[in-house]
Amino acid sequence: MSRRLPLLMLYDDRSDITPIQLEKILQAVVWLADGVILPAYAQPSPLIDSDRRRLISMRLGELAEAGYIHQWRIEPDLPQVSTPSWWPATTKAHCIDSNTYTHLQRGIVTGVSLYHDDMLRGIGRPPKALVSGISEFVSLRDSLWTIGLARFLGADYLLSSDSRSLALSSPLRRLAALGSVTGPISKTIMELHDIGPLDSLSTRDITSLRRFKPTARAVIADIVRDVERDALAASERQRYVETARESTKRYYAELLGKALQSSSRSSAKNNAVGLGLSLAGTIFPPLNTLSYAQALMSWDPHGRSGRRLVVFLTKLKKRVAKRDEKSGSLRS
Repeated sequence: MSRRLPLLMLYDDRSDITPIQLEKILQAVVWLADGVILPAYAQPSPLIDSDRRRLISMRLGELAEAGYIHQWRIEPDLPQVSTPSWWPATTKAHCIDSNTYTHLQRGIVTGVSLYHDDMLRGIGRPPKALVSGISEFVSLRDSLWTIGLARFLGADYLLSSDSRSLALSSPLRRLAALGSVTGPISKTIMELHDIGPLDSLSTRDITSLRRFKPTARAVIADIVRDVERDALAASERQRYVETARESTKRYYAELLGKALQSSSRSSAKNNAVGLGLSLAGTIFPPLNTLSYAQALMSWDPHGRSGRRLVVFLTKLKKRVAKRDEKSGSLRS
């Protein structure tokens, strides 16, 4: 049997890392990715205080040392670009030589030229839409670079900010939309399960949770498939993301059905659903806000994957709470 290839994500957010970007990276490696590829020049934001910069540098270095963060760089190094000192010497590097860089740039020029010709002929342009002649092509060059770089590095998904995902969605909406909701899906499930930010998790914690990653990936894939039609039809990324969040809430309520009902088997049959909802309100407080929760408590359409996800979420919640008690976090 062939060995499964690692799942990689190309980091496509701001290169000056704040606690927000660090949290996205941590969610990616806990839920989905075997590695997140950052640019070699990424560093803690100079706009945050020195203590937080130091903590972010330490966390990024730990993740790189453990192999969860990789770097991409252009060789030979560009004179105006320096590599910050937080990168450990053992970091896995993906190098782009001058020939590959030239090839990528030529592809961008060709793509922009073809898009320019199509737009002038009205192809791909909504009726009565105006073209500024500048912003569309700047955005296209940036998007083509990102997609080309991801393809060269063998990345499976992009780890983007909302603004970057929105930029990529026009005119490359169909290429970028499906990957743009993996973060909102995992974030929504964590909120429903009352799991706090992951910035206090150690690399040992992350490694210990790796055995649950196939289940987490399967759940995300199920939800993405559920909203795939919306991805191809949506004209607004935000509407698509909201659809994915609603689908996530339904999925979460469904998969908890079996776990909650199993906990109620010692009760009388006619009280099973009531006890299940009571248990849900204790362990998963936000579940009570779902209007359709009660109707879904009596079945488990996701079988073993649903039960394993509950175990994964429970362990993740305990580890986050324990680490927060011991050491605090970047938010304090």
